[in-house]
Amino acid sequence: MNRLFAVAVLGALIACGDSTESPLAPSSATPNDAGINGAGGGVVYTGHGIAVDATIQGSNTKLCDTGMLPRAGGRIENKVAGSSIAGVLSASSLYCITMSMDKKGISEATVFGLSLNVGGNTILADKVHSMAGAFCPPNTKVPASTGSAFVQNLRINGKVASVKVSTANQKFDLPNGFVMFNEHSSFATPYHAGRTVTGVRVVINKPEGTAVVILARAQTHIDCP
Repeated sequence: MNRLFAVAVLGALIACGDSTESPLAPSSATPNDAGINGAGGGVVYTGHGIAVDATIQGSNTKLCDTGMLPRAGGRIENKVAGSSIAGVLSASSLYCITMSMDKKGISEATVFGLSLNVGGNTILADKVHSMAGAFCPPNTKVPASTGSAFVQNLRINGKVASVKVSTANQKFDLPNGFVMFNEHSSFATPYHAGRTVTGVRVVINKPEGTAVVILARAQTHIDCP
């Protein structure tokens, strides 16, 4: 992943607007308020990429976090090598980016060389990646979003787990929780569109609230004038 690739994907978003899906969970944005903002002025961008967001027994750790993109847009990119959470997670490298230009926004996050041990479960993957984009199409007031995720060479508790890239919101049950892959949430209004894509989300709920580990989450929202 590099800047040239991200820019190329950003430019290609205009051709991908028909892949918008209905949201399966509420977005972190507020469509009504955002739509009012977009309707009366210029483009407003919201973007966020984070490679690891882990809450273990009430303690939260974030690794490779871009933070929120300024409303006027811009570009924030982070690369982290040899990341770890003691006794829980290790990764050979992490990458995250959020950027916008010309009425288009994109966020991406990637975890390379993942080893996760949580709640007695071992989850390994060569690569976990997510991308979310949103844009204001030309000559129309209807914004749109797109997104994707993939997991390469995934193993859960010693078994190879099949992940279909084209299928959103796949679930794998654990003895004490579950794993979600390619998780999507999106929405659209006449002036606003947004999407959140998570590569992998691990939830350990026995005992209750033991752990939630988010791997490769990308968020992009846009208000169109």
